[in-house]
Amino acid sequence: MEVTSLGMRFGGLVALHDVSVTLEGQQVIGLIGPNGAGKSTLLNALSGFGTPTEGFVRLDGEETTKFTPQQYAKAGLVRSFQTAQLLEDETVVSNLLLGRQRFTKAGPLRQMFGWPTHARAERAWLDQAYATLDLLDLLEFAEAKASSLSSATRRLVEIGRVLMAEPRIVFLDEPAAGLDASSREQLAEVLRSLPERAGCLIVLVEHDVNIVRKACGRCIALSAGHILADGPTEEVLDRHDVRVAYFGESNAVA
Repeated sequence: MEVTSLGMRFGGLVALHDVSVTLEGQQVIGLIGPNGAGKSTLLNALSGFGTPTEGFVRLDGEETTKFTPQQYAKAGLVRSFQTAQLLEDETVVSNLLLGRQRFTKAGPLRQMFGWPTHARAERAWLDQAYATLDLLDLLEFAEAKASSLSSATRRLVEIGRVLMAEPRIVFLDEPAAGLDASSREQLAEVLRSLPERAGCLIVLVEHDVNIVRKACGRCIALSAGHILADGPTEEVLDRHDVRVAYFGESNAVA
């Protein structure tokens, strides 16, 4: 994915200005910065939940800013939000199967009467759901209702549902929000291993620096709507200008 001279304005407010970056590989790329830096605005622009007022976003040379939601899904661009949205009265497996909806070609009658091709697809999807639960170490929760899950497990189930869509790029917006220290540690471990195991790129907005350090091989620091630094995570986090912008002058170390 190539981002070229991207800008976002809301009336007189400039949320993003001249952002250019290439996102590629099977890795976790962190987007960091202080409140108001433009992190979520950039994530929205990349994932189809915001329309840039300037510049372009292209996937394999094709401009995504004109995609419909269906085209975003077909291209394998999948987004999750800060609060896990699950079907509370359904099982974990059922929630994961929702991630396969973009692959469903059967109409209502075919689904209702269980035509053979649709039945075979359902069996394959169920196998994939259990494999995804195994990947996330969630097999013990397969038949549990979503309403019974802890916050940490709910977050992992949502990530599992995203993986069921066989994404090329996953956009995660503060997945650790509301989690305790132990759950954050677990999430960081899962995120770090996912790109290689699931064959995707993850773009992560996260305030918790410990998660960024543990999960992200590359980090992009934003400040006042522009890119301040981009590179290996430790190098970016150790930069003086990033520490001034992110942690505040009093905590910055030259």
